[in-house]
Amino acid sequence: MKLEILFEKETLDKRFTGGWGLSYLLDSRVLFDTGERFECLERNAGPMCVDLQAIEKVVLSHSHWDHVSGLWRLLERKPGLIVYVPEDFPAEIIDKIKKSGGKPEKTKEFSTIDKNIFSTGGVTAIYNGQKLVEQAVVVKGKRGMSLLVGCAHPGILSIVEKVRGFFHGQGKLVVLAGGMHLIDQDQRSLDYIAGQLVSQAQTIAPAHCSGHEAWEVFKKVFGEHCIALKAGMRMEI
Repeated sequence: MKLEILFEKETLDKRFTGGWGLSYLLDSRVLFDTGERFECLERNAGPMCVDLQAIEKVVLSHSHWDHVSGLWRLLERKPGLIVYVPEDFPAEIIDKIKKSGGKPEKTKEFSTIDKNIFSTGGVTAIYNGQKLVEQAVVVKGKRGMSLLVGCAHPGILSIVEKVRGFFHGQGKLVVLAGGMHLIDQDQRSLDYIAGQLVSQAQTIAPAHCSGHEAWEVFKKVFGEHCIALKAGMRMEI
């Protein structure tokens, strides 16, 4: 399945705009998160020859501004989009989706989003002393299962364990990509996490909020199988 990096912190070249948050496009039709501003998605779509009008569904990993803020202008351009949110998503955001012309749909554990695209359903975390529910996206490609995460606030190891338990017997994840929220982790924790993940995933692509220190550790452990996701990139998963 085709994965296109529509928005990320780093960019492939000067034609693209980077920033905070992320937005990944699957199969040209399913958008995972919407980044900090719609204008960035629109600007990056041009040189990628991505048709934003072809998007049929949006999956929001969680409610933080840098993952949802691009949605509102997108809904202005294309009202009627189905927007998948985890259960216990903030009611005010669900109401805003409705008022903006979207059709919110709550995901339960391992809901089907589209052909070969699934939601993990909500996984609960405590972030800054408050409850936060986050979902991730599982993709079934020709080579196996891949996992895309927005920020992995519940813990990347917990999310991977849940996915591997549900898809038992599928072997290693082909690609594990996205924000892993490891910025504040110490060296010992990073070493442990990388050591656990190398037996769970063939390729890792730590992006967004994963942090430079985590990148260095993953690069050491995964070698050439640690890749950088940049706005403007395309890959098959």
